[in-house]
Amino acid sequence: MHAVLLIAVLLFCSSAYSSRRFSCENDRKYLSLGICIIEKLSYDDLDDLTEDSFPNTTSLEFRGIYFPYFTSHVFDLLPEGLQQLTLRNGHVREINLQSSSSIKRLRVIHTDLVTLDAVSEPNYSLKELAIRSPVFARWSPSLRFLRALEVIDLAYCNFTFVSLHWFESYEKLRVLDVSNNKLRTIASRPGLTLPALEELYIWSNRLEFVWRFPDAFPNLMILNLSSNLWRCSWVSLVRDAIHDQGIVVIDSDYSCGSGWVLNGGLCCQTNENSRNDSGGVDKMNDEKSSFSNAMLDYIVDNTKGKVIGMRYGSSIVYVDEPVT
Repeated sequence: MHAVLLIAVLLFCSSAYSSRRFSCENDRKYLSLGICIIEKLSYDDLDDLTEDSFPNTTSLEFRGIYFPYFTSHVFDLLPEGLQQLTLRNGHVREINLQSSSSIKRLRVIHTDLVTLDAVSEPNYSLKELAIRSPVFARWSPSLRFLRALEVIDLAYCNFTFVSLHWFESYEKLRVLDVSNNKLRTIASRPGLTLPALEELYIWSNRLEFVWRFPDAFPNLMILNLSSNLWRCSWVSLVRDAIHDQGIVVIDSDYSCGSGWVLNGGLCCQTNENSRNDSGGVDKMNDEKSSFSNAMLDYIVDNTKGKVIGMRYGSSIVYVDEPVT
């Protein structure tokens, strides 16, 4: 009898010892804001983690975390009422979001994130998503299941191409920030709109124009589009459209390099050869010629005789459905 009791005690102690518990860092500034910070969580800790391993908090920030694969199993271990999760610094390459999570705000900052996916079930909790990663360059089709997204912040990532149809399923999307990427094209298709979008940040990219702007954003209120490779013909046209729609433009270009001109606060090139012209700026005969006339270079599928895209300078936009 004594032997059985001893074994039971040992098993209980062993179980209690193997279950690791973390405490919030003693940082008065963050604790006063209700943010619990836990440092240097490692993938090696996974076997020792249980649902009681983390403090019961609504805002949790992991710093210096080493979790190459942040899967649904890890989300199951987080506090039940967690609303904001931040992964800052360290190493998190892949994240797989689950639909049952209560998290409303997810921020992944400087973890070298490459892949973000979601399980194939609707998630009606996540409202804000922010990613800072110089190697993040792919918007997974599975993210369409994040039905409640209102803010998407992808600034300082590595996108060269963005298509507005990635975001059309987000009926409540108010803010889209793709600034400081390497964007050359923001693609769209006839008739596509983001009706709830109020703020758009596309500054510091390599854009020459934005197709269907601002028609694709009928309720846009705030815009930042400085520090790009704009065409002056496009800038001249959208200035009037921006004014007519009452859009507030924040920030502007204050000086332009050789071969560029300042047009309404934006540096732009007057024709497609000006970027490589070291002898000065070539003036267009009619800088206010219509945008449609500037885009007469259609890409045609010769086998079907239909337009499948349009070329403007060095930028190409393909349509989802061929046009006769």
